[in-house]
Amino acid sequence: MCVTLLLLLLSALGDRLLAELDLQDPAWIHFKSKYGKTYSSLEEEARRLAIFRRNSRLIAEHNAGDSSFRMGVNHLADLSSTEYRALLNKRVLPAPRADEPGDASAGRRGPTGISKDWRAEGAVTFVRDTGSCDASWAFAATGAVESAWYLAGHTLVSLSEQQLLDCSHQYGNNGCDGGLAKQAFEYVTSAGGLEAETDYPYRNQTDYRCRLNDTATSANISNWMLTTRGSEAELEYVVFHIGPVACAMDASHKSFQLYSHGVYSDLKCSTTRLTLSLLIVGYGVENGVPFWLMKNAWGYGWGEQGYIKLQKGHGNMCGIASDCSYPVV
Repeated sequence: MCVTLLLLLLSALGDRLLAELDLQDPAWIHFKSKYGKTYSSLEEEARRLAIFRRNSRLIAEHNAGDSSFRMGVNHLADLSSTEYRALLNKRVLPAPRADEPGDASAGRRGPTGISKDWRAEGAVTFVRDTGSCDASWAFAATGAVESAWYLAGHTLVSLSEQQLLDCSHQYGNNGCDGGLAKQAFEYVTSAGGLEAETDYPYRNQTDYRCRLNDTATSANISNWMLTTRGSEAELEYVVFHIGPVACAMDASHKSFQLYSHGVYSDLKCSTTRLTLSLLIVGYGVENGVPFWLMKNAWGYGWGEQGYIKLQKGHGNMCGIASDCSYPVV
């Protein structure tokens, strides 16, 4: 009995030593250092390392192929597909409401340019980071209001996502559990505006106590509009002539999780199961492939310094034109 127990102990010690040696993988050490990763136990770290290695193999396999985009290690590389999808908004696009604002065709189609980038005109604020809170809808909404306010002749100012998280529940938004940019716009028109980020800072959590200071609002809108569901032609017109637009898309795939650069596409994408909101700030062509230029809110370390290029004019790729809205100042 004692010999058996001793062998079991030696085996357990051996496994632990092997695990500790495994964790000295230089790529793993670099990943943890770059993204400030820490884990609760050796066992948890070993599990994360196994996921990291699977994702790294997937990245290498994808990049060895012929694709218009590349994948790479980012702060999400130690998450499984299931864990990653749990971070996203989970909703199916409902049927259009008859009372939603916006004529589907009037005055919003016509000539545009080959490319557009509102960043070059100083109309887009810096990339932010939602952290662990599913607040992409709020960041897309503030981004659209920031740009619309600036293009109406005002100073560009970063606006408060936290105000939307805390104060727009009665309009259908659920804080860190998801929401819609168009419902955020509806709230902003009723509330009289948004405070600046500096006055109502982001806290990466939902606080159901609304701390709005009515005298401290920094930007306001008078209305909001929708683009026709599925119409990339109309979306192009609005982006070119009016300004950045808040849109939702299906971002639930590993290819998006680990996107690095280039023009993204995934034929497995849905046009109705939309999981992430982003801000379209322009469009263009790269290596002969048209793309939408979109600002995400996962920090500068994801994608092309916080941005992604999504294939444009290819059957409403990932539902990018399925649910788009923009504010009117």
